Amino acid sequence: MNTTVLPQSPSTETPTAGSAAADAAAAESAGAGRAPKASLVVHDLPEHRDTRPAAPVAVSGALLRALGITIIAGVLVTLLPQALIPDDQWSRVRAISAWTSLGLPFAFYAFAAALWRTRGASRLTTAGLLLGTTAMTVGSVVTALAGERAIPVAVDQWIFAVGFILLQLALIDAMVRGAWAGVLRWVLGVVSSWPLVAVISGTIAGDDAVWWAAFVAIVTGFTLIGGALLVRPQLTAARGSGAARR
Repeated sequence: MNTTVLPQSPSTETPTAGSAAADAAAAESAGAGRAPKASLVVHDLPEHRDTRPAAPVAVSGALLRALGITIIAGVLVTLLPQALIPDDQWSRVRAISAWTSLGLPFAFYAFAAALWRTRGASRLTTAGLLLGTTAMTVGSVVTALAGERAIPVAVDQWIFAVGFILLQLALIDAMVRGAWAGVLRWVLGVVSSWPLVAVISGTIAGDDAVWWAAFVAIVTGFTLIGGALLVRPQLTAARGSGAARR
């Protein structure tokens, strides 16, 4: 009698807990002699910053020339009545002189605009110059419209004192920054020395000379600034801070 032996199918029994533990122990012992796998650690890269110098700001040479003319015109409007009207006639033309005194604040406005457009000084000091000039302008307009006593003398003096201090800060900032080159930078240095000129004049000639010395120094300096902007607007383009197109 022939007997046929059939092949057995693979066992499908679920491994018991004992067998699983044995397999895990065998795998652990097998891998004990192997070197541990290297792990890749990825660190966040630092943020890339562009350190290249900023591109020059293109400023029209015609605009700078126009601002230079405005500075000169404002200075002349203020200076001519002071120089031409005799002292004994001031009582008759006081109203006219109150309006012509607005020429100097308008020269300051044009100067601030040139600084702002060419980045000749920081935004902070330029904004301070604009604020102080506005206060002086409002005071002059109120005086011209309502009379000399519209604003108390002490208040008027404080307004102009703060305005000229802010002007001085803008002048020094522009000179130290060096964004304006050549003769313009030297002129800024001359104009910023007006307090020293006033103090020396007051020491030599008395208190009455202080105001006139400061006035002459500022008027002369701003006339030179306006002339330099008119003739050489490209001097505002030093160190890549501005580029005045001809």
